[in-house]
Amino acid sequence: MDDHSITCKSENVYYDKDFRYQRLANAVRYAQIDGARQFNSEQGQ
Repeated sequence: MDDHSITCKSENVYYDKDFRYQRLANAVRYAQIDGARQFNSEQGQ
């Protein structure tokens, strides 16, 4: 790799359903929002 200037960069990618997030905080927040929406729709609101 060094001889050819090839690099490897590991990135964390988080998935929730069909959505992809680069930040865990965003994945958690959107999952919370989605959960609240589902709860409200089940309660008839």
